[in-house]
Parts: sequence; C-alpha cells; structure tokens
Amino acid sequence: MAAEQNFDYSIHHPRGLDDDFRSALSDYLCWTRNLSKTKHVQFLYNNYDVEKHIYVTGNGPIFKTNYPSPENGANLVDHCCEMLQYPNSEFVEHEIEEWLPDATEYAKENDISPMNLLYWEQRMGRWGALAPREKDIAIRGVSPFSNYNLLLTVLSVDSARLSPPNHDLISGVIEEKWPELRRYTVNPSKNPLKAKIASTAPYPVERFLRYVNAKMN
Repeated sequence: MAAEQNFDYSIHHPRGLDDDFRSALSDYLCWTRNLSKTKHVQFLYNNYDVEKHIYVTGNGPIFKTNYPSPENGANLVDHCCEMLQYPNSEFVEHEIEEWLPDATEYAKENDISPMNLLYWEQRMGRWGALAPREKDIAIRGVSPFSNYNLLLTVLSVDSARLSPPNHDLISGVIEEKWPELRRYTVNPSKNPLKAKIASTAPYPVERFLRYVNAKMN
C-alpha cells in the first residue's frame, strides 16, 4: 500500500526503556506509567524534534464497539467494573453507582449505548487523556477524529455497525471518502487463526490477547 500510494513508510522496533529516559519522563510528569507503548514514546523522544515534528493519530476506537452490553439479568454495576478492569473494587462500584443514573438518562435521551458512554467518559477520560500527555515530552500530536460532533454521531450508531468482523460504519466511511483503500487488507496477518481471532473475538478475549502480546513483546 505504501509503495502504491507513495507513502514514506518504515517499521521501527523500539528498544526497552533506558534510565535516562525514565528520569526525563519522571521529571516531566508527576505520575508516569511503564507500559509497552512507553518505549515508543522513548523512540520519538530520541529521534524527533518536538519543535519541528508532529504525529497524526487515528483515534480508531471511535469506530468500534469497545465495551459490550451486559447479558440479560447481569448486574450492571458489576459489568461496568469488569469492563473498566476493576472487579470487586468497592470504591469503583460506589463511583459507578453514582454515575449510572445520570449517565443512563443521558444515554437514553441521546440514543447512545450506556456502555459506549462508559468507555468514552470513564476510560478515554482517564487513559485517553493521559496517553497524549505522555507523548508531549517527545513530539506534538493531532487527532483529527477527536471531534465532539463526530463523537456524538458515532456514539448513536447501532452497535451492530461497529462490531467485527465487518465494522460496517468505518467500511462505509472508507467507501465514501477513499474507496481505493478497500482493496487493501486491514491489519493483515500471516497466521490465519490469529487473524480470525482478532476479527471476531469478544472484547474480554481480545483484551486478554493484547495483554499477552504486550508481555511477549
């Protein structure tokens, strides 16, 4: 795709974190995380000039179902805590109980799935805001999809159009805006089983596999 579309495309394999970068990041932020993606921040820090370069990120979660709805009869508070990866936390349970009434009413008024609202308010409001901040030490970024009107529009889309394996909504956007891209495979894998699991696995399975993959790499 890069060759045909004349993109300057390279693959980099960042090394593990070194002490100098850990120290610089700790001085820059009052609270830091040691995630697998932090080594990519280090790569940007060592190879790009924060005053001369920017990175563009796609913010892809806006076009997919991130948290599935609970099964019939399931406890909604417990389900929310599980999705946020805080099961059996009394503090998180209490906060979700406080959040749910207004959130449920807002979701109903705006035709939004409560689980999508949970993701964007509680997950992206925390992790999503912190990730760009961590990169600021290395490079400035822009996310074209971080648009309030676009977010509200996509939040109201039926979850069936955001779900694997077809991801109908984003496929429709590509068809409308750049149909030539449809002939390229999305996230191709040489392992057919891996590709099948990645495209159809339920969210908890996908999350676990991402965790394992991050630990292995």
